[in-house]
Amino acid sequence: GTGATVRRSGAEGVAAPVVVEVDGTRAPWVPQEPNAELTLPEGTKQVVVDPDAHLNDAGRSNNRLPAKWNVIATGWFDDLSATAGTFSLSADLVFRPADDNRNLYLIGLEHGAQDIVSTYLGYVRYLGNPVTRSTREHRLLFTAGPALLDPAFRPTDDGAVALGGNIGYTWDTRPFAKVQIHGHRVSVATGGGVVPGSDERWASAGATYVQLLPAHPRHVFATRLRAAWASGDVEHRLLTLGGSDSLRSIPSPVWVGNQRLTGQLEYRAAVLRDVSLPIGFGWLSEVVVVPGVEAGVVWRDGEPRPAAATGVTAGVYLLFDALGARPTLFGVSAGMPLAVTTIPMNEAQVYVSFDYAF
Repeated sequence: GTGATVRRSGAEGVAAPVVVEVDGTRAPWVPQEPNAELTLPEGTKQVVVDPDAHLNDAGRSNNRLPAKWNVIATGWFDDLSATAGTFSLSADLVFRPADDNRNLYLIGLEHGAQDIVSTYLGYVRYLGNPVTRSTREHRLLFTAGPALLDPAFRPTDDGAVALGGNIGYTWDTRPFAKVQIHGHRVSVATGGGVVPGSDERWASAGATYVQLLPAHPRHVFATRLRAAWASGDVEHRLLTLGGSDSLRSIPSPVWVGNQRLTGQLEYRAAVLRDVSLPIGFGWLSEVVVVPGVEAGVVWRDGEPRPAAATGVTAGVYLLFDALGARPTLFGVSAGMPLAVTTIPMNEAQVYVSFDYAF
């Protein structure tokens, strides 16, 4: 390798000693001035500054030469509808520079009610105050990729493939944990795409606001408000009023439209917390009951009146340590419509999930 230079930049004043690891050998370095430099000899192959992360550092991604990448594969399924027989499935291959909590690259694979399968390339840029060592309050998300549309959702040409992309921004102050009792999330996003070989295309935009209001450490009110717009010829990319991602008391494929407003309110009460009860493959630590109400309306261009619905929801969620190490949330919830326009409906929707509805 060639020589390398370690530079201290930033604050004025006396600098704290820092450990510099050169080709496996560690030694302290005390910078004597704000922009001091330490020049390493020719033949240096690997350098790590502050390898044990003892010092406060605004950005650690440049503390290692050559750069090291962490690659993590994740996969999960969620929102299994016991009544509709649908579910969502996601898998990600995440690439992140070591010690970098500002940049993340990913390859994703998903299945949902609208798509048999979709895949995408994505980039996340984290900004603002750190929440954990790997995330921050603000993030920008860019994704693009193809999707195989599901004809069971809406009729489509056999094998119809859509190409689309999305840009989104999120401000999330909620704790990065399964037990969340305060904070908020604000998200805005826009996107669009085409069906190659046809004149079909779409565009969309939306905003989401989630607020957690603690009445007590065991009692939290959670609310979600959403507004969205979509236009185009691709039914799979218009807005549904029902399903796990909208009103859970309404089946997903009943209505699609061009403008949608929804609101949900949940009361999350921890009837058990900070316990340790063995349950076979783990230890139960929390039980939360979650009653709720929801309402929404969707407008379809050209239709004389909108479709609207109100409903009630109820769920039980268990937080347990899988194999004694990883906190996992498991829940069963149900939604029942109260008042529905245009179509009579009185069947409950039942879901199995590994997270709260929002």
